[in-house]
Amino acid sequence: MASCGAVQAAPLDVWLSATPSTGVGHLEFTADVVNDSVDVFELRDDDARYAGTSTGDYAGWHLHGRRQLTPAWSIDGGWWQRRVDFRSDPVRFHSWQVGTQYQWRQQDGWIPGSAFRAGAWGDRSSLIRRSTPVTVNGTTFETFEITDPQDTQVQGDWVAGWMLGGSTTFNVFAGAGRSRVSIGAVRASVLQGGCRYDLQIAGGRVDGRLATSPCGSLLDARFNVPVSLFNVDPEGQSNYSSTFAQAGFNLGWQHGPWSVKGGYLARQFHRDQVDDSLQAQNVTPVKTVQVLSSELGYQFTPQWRGLVRAELTSSQLMGDVPSLYNGLTASRLGRRYGLVSAGLVYVFR
Repeated sequence: MASCGAVQAAPLDVWLSATPSTGVGHLEFTADVVNDSVDVFELRDDDARYAGTSTGDYAGWHLHGRRQLTPAWSIDGGWWQRRVDFRSDPVRFHSWQVGTQYQWRQQDGWIPGSAFRAGAWGDRSSLIRRSTPVTVNGTTFETFEITDPQDTQVQGDWVAGWMLGGSTTFNVFAGAGRSRVSIGAVRASVLQGGCRYDLQIAGGRVDGRLATSPCGSLLDARFNVPVSLFNVDPEGQSNYSSTFAQAGFNLGWQHGPWSVKGGYLARQFHRDQVDDSLQAQNVTPVKTVQVLSSELGYQFTPQWRGLVRAELTSSQLMGDVPSLYNGLTASRLGRRYGLVSAGLVYVFR
């Protein structure tokens, strides 16, 4: 069975494979989209917060390549560009991924082929902004923004695979990793006594300055107080480390030029201190992400292959972009999300 996805790191871990790949490598270009016109899972119809708005609209693309160095060793890397809309606040992320895989056992009857994969991946944006009011633990922020959010992950996975006849493959995998999320600065605004104050949050303190409108011409005021007075620490909830574990499987079948694949992945997070503080704010932390994915492929020529994917995830983009998750966004990320992808793969033989 021809396989172009033997080595994939997060966010495509659902396609991890220990079965041999066709050719010495491949290059894949894929575009992803979610909007009212492309909503194969009809999630917008089920949620009035999405229907008729751009909330949750997503557009992106990625370029991914793999190279087989020896029969046992391979390397791969990828680059993603993403844009997601949260009401009137679009967020753009740039993502990267590198990895290597070593196949240390070939399949022998019912004894599976086995491989170990080590990888690193991360995401970065210039700004996450919310321009509509949000109340967190009794404090209402009129606007809120985080500059330079980014995350970096390292992980290792064990993969076992079987070739069930000449047309079917089956893979199972399990792994774990470490994640680090950080930000640059936190800025916000609040209303107090009918006046708006612009806030800068850093080092556990809040520096507030009276805005020029509507009260700036009447009064000049500034304060510097501990962030604990606001009953919420957005800076602390956006700088954190976490560990995660994952497991899943995928099944593939090919007939002539056509191929069909389906996969499932579950990932469990443990965030240092952050989730406990969210629970204290009566916000339910999102600790588990589940992904269901399917792929239909067609081999146009020995070198060129087309594909269409549909993916359903239990938590909007949280597994792919961990730095989206903080004290103000956690309640919005615990929703089902689906996207559609289409792309081309060139196989080097």
